[in-house]
Amino acid sequence: MPIFDEILLSRLSKEYDVKRYDWAAANKSYERLSGQKQDVVLEELPAHIYDPKLFINRFGQSFIRRALELCDAMLTLFHQRQILPMMVLSRVQLENLAFLFYVEKELHRMSHGIGASCDWEEVKAFVDKFICGMHPSAAGEFLPDEDPKSLKPKGVTELVRDLDKSAKGMLKRYRYLSELSHPNAMGCTQWYSRMDDANWTTRFPSTDRHVQEALQELNSLGPCLQLMGSLHSQIQQSADRLMVFAHAQRAAGRRS
Repeated sequence: MPIFDEILLSRLSKEYDVKRYDWAAANKSYERLSGQKQDVVLEELPAHIYDPKLFINRFGQSFIRRALELCDAMLTLFHQRQILPMMVLSRVQLENLAFLFYVEKELHRMSHGIGASCDWEEVKAFVDKFICGMHPSAAGEFLPDEDPKSLKPKGVTELVRDLDKSAKGMLKRYRYLSELSHPNAMGCTQWYSRMDDANWTTRFPSTDRHVQEALQELNSLGPCLQLMGSLHSQIQQSADRLMVFAHAQRAAGRRS
């Protein structure tokens, strides 16, 4: 059974035309990304040799699972008519895409410039930071031996802004989803609830507008997952190039 079931989505969205979207493409993207998932990430070098590919593969596999599980959860929430939390998860999914886009771009640059415009220490620093990066306030608890400042990750909005340069509209969409995610006017009153002035009551209806926006977000998962799969493959290629350099360094160390 396809995860994006057009019949079921139509049944849940009678007031909106579900067939206007390409659910077949969304299902294909989901299946392709699922095919890239691995249960075990193998290390190719002994533990005492720095192995960038192990860390990069761990990162990539984590992102694939994260993307697929978020996709599953978004569909479950839509089926339960829990539109607001579904939209919040859509924001998280967009953050995943922005971060994956950033990592692929940087690894591509470094893997092609290693030994020339980029040195090994820069690669190690970047890999350590995107694998171990966290807010300095949390670093002391989880990584007490590390310098918190060195692990501070890039801001998510900065990453989305960078993605927006290649995929116009992403920053605007992210800002809108962020407003829904926060307990402010959009997240609590303007979008989420309706005032019944005649009866002095507040209602929380799942309106046609909510369903329409939710369907748009669900359908956007198709190209999102497709791009994630492509980025993951390119990250693997960069990891392979860095691995060749790691083996060469190891061999040079034995000769010296």
